[in-house]
Amino acid sequence: MATEAQTGTSTRPRITITVSKDAMSASLLLRTPSESEDDVTVAEILEELANAGVQFGVDEGAISKAVSELIFNTPITVASGLKPEKGVNSSFVYSFNTDADHRPKEDEDGNIDYKAINFIQNVEKGSVLVTKVPPTPGRTGMTVLGKELAGIDGRDLPFKNGANTKVSDDGTTLLATASGAVQYSYGTVAVKDVLTISGDVDHSVGNIDCLGSVKVTGSIMAGFTVRVDGDLEVNGNIQDCNIEVGGSIYVKGGFFGEGKGMMMAGGDITVKFAEGQRMIAGHDVNIGGEIINCQVLAKEHVTIKGKRGKIVGGEVKAGKKIRAAILGSDAGTPTHLTVGYDH
Repeated sequence: MATEAQTGTSTRPRITITVSKDAMSASLLLRTPSESEDDVTVAEILEELANAGVQFGVDEGAISKAVSELIFNTPITVASGLKPEKGVNSSFVYSFNTDADHRPKEDEDGNIDYKAINFIQNVEKGSVLVTKVPPTPGRTGMTVLGKELAGIDGRDLPFKNGANTKVSDDGTTLLATASGAVQYSYGTVAVKDVLTISGDVDHSVGNIDCLGSVKVTGSIMAGFTVRVDGDLEVNGNIQDCNIEVGGSIYVKGGFFGEGKGMMMAGGDITVKFAEGQRMIAGHDVNIGGEIINCQVLAKEHVTIKGKRGKIVGGEVKAGKKIRAAILGSDAGTPTHLTVGYDH
């Protein structure tokens, strides 16, 4: 049988091999034989593929089917190239919850604690915040003519590290360089040693348990618990709350309610006024105006500032000094003071 060579095509009278323009496929066309012609064999077709330069991705099953089922005058694909693939970009696994949904969670019994909503997530210095999953290499492709097609490697995306974080020496993890509250915004991870809570601490925020310091621009509403490793600053008031602070407490407003609150600080406690509450300070208690019917214990000093600063009712104990312009009241409200107290 004669063989005729054409661009991208190898032809015998009954066998035509056509290679696509991008060389990613090759097709076979068998023409209907005459009565005097022998049957076409698989070997002949393979020879013609080789003559056309096809050397990769040959589908001998498809060729055998075309021969056995006498598929004539219909092009069929008998070789396919391998497309190159882009590698997967690096990705990140976070060691904390990146979900911004702070809605209260339901326990197994169906109860909902509307004060425990995980508003703050704490991390210790040196903690792993994010782990990088390395990018994968691209896969090399191949045309049916045996030409390699380079794959594109996945991109090695950088960490988006914010304040108080650093990338490890081997580049695989993001670490906290300070203890505090982790913050996540648009992929950027930071650790805030001073966390600002805009507005009030209420059911939209929940209880606070935070490493580092906290600033509240509003008030802390009744019934909530606040535990802070550093300092606590509150621009508004505090009502009947359980406050435990490793550093100092500074409240621009008052500390009041139904007598159910307790405020404990490792350093100083400073409030504008207090009524019916309990305060324990590892150093000084400073009151801007008056304290009424409070239980106060300071390791160093209790100072009621101002010319009309007064202590009325309750019990006040200080390790070194109690200072106030007015002690007790004309109504004879029992007011107990103790200096030199060692707690």
